[in-house]
Amino acid sequence: MQPVLVAVLLVAVLIRPISVRLWRAGRISRRTAMILVFGRFPALVFTYGLITGAAPLLIVALSALAVVPTLILRGPLIDALGTGTPPTSRPGR
Repeated sequence: MQPVLVAVLLVAVLIRPISVRLWRAGRISRRTAMILVFGRFPALVFTYGLITGAAPLLIVALSALAVVPTLILRGPLIDALGTGTPPTSRPGR
């Protein structure tokens, strides 16, 4: 079970730089980038709960709680992504 947990953590860590790189290259939309950013932590909590064999109600409760930081940081994250147009396709650059 240990290798599966390590793999899940690696995937969760590697998704962010890959998605940012794809967004900056104009290959994914702002909406897709936001889904990847916002959904990573709750998905990680849910998957970890399933792998460790936690009770289903506990998994759902912890996954719901994992959404709270995402909602709190939503504004700054949207501001960090800017206008939604990848930097390489902005006019004048």
